[in-house]
Amino acid sequence: ERLTMDVELRFSDPESERALTGIVIAELKQERADRTSHFARIMRSMNLRPAGMSKYCVGMLLLEKNVKPNAFKEVLLMLHRIRKAA
Repeated sequence: ERLTMDVELRFSDPESERALTGIVIAELKQERADRTSHFARIMRSMNLRPAGMSKYCVGMLLLEKNVKPNAFKEVLLMLHRIRKAA
């Protein structure tokens, strides 16, 4: 298994830059889903559950004015709650 963590993830285009401050995105990559892995157990002990999202789509939503957020409303609300709690 492999764990990657994105801290202070930033998105930019020629006109602007946005950052996910106060948020760490942890991505656990496994050949087969194994909820008994050490990292999965640590996350469960902290009451943190897996959630799906596309970093590319989040970046597009934050930067582009013409993208309709309806399909990603759940992800945006989740990120907002995390930032509020940080």
